[in-house]
Amino acid sequence: MRTAYLLLKDHQNAEEAVQDTFVTAFEKINQLEDPHKLKSWLGIFKCSERSWLRENFQRV
Repeated sequence: MRTAYLLLKDHQNAEEAVQDTFVTAFEKINQLEDPHKLKSWLGIFKCSERSWLRENFQRV
């Protein structure tokens, strides 16, 4: 949430970005082959979130 807020400088848009990223991660959790790698796997989604933010909120 902090990263999204720092990039967007708008609480509501940051919440939306984080929620969309969480939903995507939840939908793809079955692709996680090794539960011990969850932290790394979520890191990929953090990078995806940043890309999503850049694409959808370039006006900021």
